[in-house]
Amino acid sequence: MDNLKLAGEQDFALTVDALAFMQSSYALLEQLGAIAGVNYILSGCVVTGGSAASGYMVLNGILMPFTGGAIGTTVKIKETVTVVAVGTGSREETVYNAEFGTSGNPALNFNWGALDAARIKTNQALNTLIDAINTRLPLTETTIEIGPWDMDTTTGDGDEFIAVAHGLDLSKIRQVEGIIYNDAMTIGHLLPTVRVSGDIQVCISSISETLIYLERLTGGAFDSSLFDDDTMNRGYIVIKHLP
Repeated sequence: MDNLKLAGEQDFALTVDALAFMQSSYALLEQLGAIAGVNYILSGCVVTGGSAASGYMVLNGILMPFTGGAIGTTVKIKETVTVVAVGTGSREETVYNAEFGTSGNPALNFNWGALDAARIKTNQALNTLIDAINTRLPLTETTIEIGPWDMDTTTGDGDEFIAVAHGLDLSKIRQVEGIIYNDAMTIGHLLPTVRVSGDIQVCISSISETLIYLERLTGGAFDSSLFDDDTMNRGYIVIKHLP
């Protein structure tokens, strides 16, 4: 920020240029308001019943006080221009204030509901929200066996499927994945979807309140003697869920 040296100076000439220098310097502070936007409630303006208390707003990027009162649908910028005579000349002072009401200039009108919803949270309030997010209950993992599945059998329904009981609250399940082994236990195929040449060969197709359904493509890579042992555990399903 620009700096005007005053300390230790004697007979300082308070000229118009010096005042303009000061004004342009502290005007830079107003630009900090752009961090949160151009139209919002900065502080105060607390609603009690049908009234809003006084406070501060940023409207059209300008920081200004807000005069409280009975809540209306519109807040306007009130510009008060004062012309002060100085010798043979004059100077003009403009003061900005926000209040309930409607201006004849549409560009100076703002919806109260939108402003009320755009209140800026303090750093303390933001830290509280962050702490709440960081302390959310983590997801729990439950692993269940698929059980025996002779994938080389066709039931006449098209794609062969198996249903595995999960024993969980469906509304708390967030993710399901798993692994399917061949009979020789030399390779594992990762679920939820296994594709060959773009076609889905086996997948976790759906979940009901009690069951997880796995399906394999009839005539596909898993409809094979490599997956026909009906005594082994075909693999595992891992469910991530809320506690």
